[in-house]
Amino acid sequence: MRMRTGTRLALLTLWFSAIGLQPMTAGADPLPEPTADAFYDAPAGFATAAPGTVFRTRPVALTFYGIPTPITATQALFRTADSHDAPVTAVTTVIPSSTPRPGHPVISYQIAIDGLAAQCNPSYRLRIGTEGDLRVLVMLLQQGYGVVVTDHQGPRNAYGAGKMSGRATLDGIRAAESLPDTGFDGVRTPVAMWGYSGGALATGWAAQLQPSYAPELNVKAVAAGGTPADLQAAGRQMNGGPASSVYLMGVIGVSREYPDMQGLRDLLNDQGRQAEQVLSGRCIEEGAIAYPFRQLGDFTIVPNPLDDPRVQKFFAELKLGAAAPTAPVYLYHAVYDEGMPFAAAQQLARDWCAGGSKVWFQAEQVAEHLSLSVTETPAVLKFFADRFAGLPAPTNC
Repeated sequence: MRMRTGTRLALLTLWFSAIGLQPMTAGADPLPEPTADAFYDAPAGFATAAPGTVFRTRPVALTFYGIPTPITATQALFRTADSHDAPVTAVTTVIPSSTPRPGHPVISYQIAIDGLAAQCNPSYRLRIGTEGDLRVLVMLLQQGYGVVVTDHQGPRNAYGAGKMSGRATLDGIRAAESLPDTGFDGVRTPVAMWGYSGGALATGWAAQLQPSYAPELNVKAVAAGGTPADLQAAGRQMNGGPASSVYLMGVIGVSREYPDMQGLRDLLNDQGRQAEQVLSGRCIEEGAIAYPFRQLGDFTIVPNPLDDPRVQKFFAELKLGAAAPTAPVYLYHAVYDEGMPFAAAQQLARDWCAGGSKVWFQAEQVAEHLSLSVTETPAVLKFFADRFAGLPAPTNC
């Protein structure tokens, strides 16, 4: 269940007070959307820069449901790579803690963007005040962690494209570590990565890509919950349910990143093509209510597109688990998760364990997808604190 806006504001005010800050008064001018904001434009010659290179920065103030906060962050436009190694740019939002822990540890928090438009990205939503996960960031800052939040879906807003999200996450950390006046210690900075649901997709891909793509990063811990480890299995579980529209958005997002998938659009019927147009400019709040309780076959010329060999081959390439993280992992999942299949998360834990990862797989009996994102937070924070303290990582592989 989502908290009412008034409750959110009251809680945030308490959090600010706990860290010695007071909410500021409103009165800022409207902000341009990212598509109309030159800060997001890739500079000439960016393709020759190394991944993680910062091209421009700006200070920004963060707001929460109409109330400006005292939190000032730095946003950085940096170079990364898409799923096919082509150079692209992305933006990360970096918030050092005003009361840092020893060693200035950083948590890269991957928000579940789950949208198909530029205005869905946290770099924009944190500024206009519509990002509910700001309360998580405040909690991390209060505990002495620096925070990095990256627009991990890339310039095509490719919701569901795990490799793109993983690379952007890692390059966002690289960019953050290179910024001055943060207190971070460059590549020696101790880092943890955390995400839930769509944010866990980015986190999981970043974790398994890191040993080969960004081996210099000092990643101490990874936590991922409600993970969409197998997009095909997720489709079977979400098909016809309340989140069927969310899955349809993911299919559209992935198709933007993989040209080979464009041919699968031949399977769309008139309803499918209309749904693609309707959803393409929407964020999760509007998109989720567009086509609930619908069968995927309602949108295609075949009764069950997930049984099509082309679809099966494609989604097999998008499964998590082909490579193993070297950082310790806390993987948590609700046994009765109504959206993301528990069995797929179990298999991911097995695959990572088989590859040599130290994984603690936490199966929660009394939870579902939304509630687990809140109830497991204390365990995640303890896992991070213990890893930053150098304690041995637990494993139930």
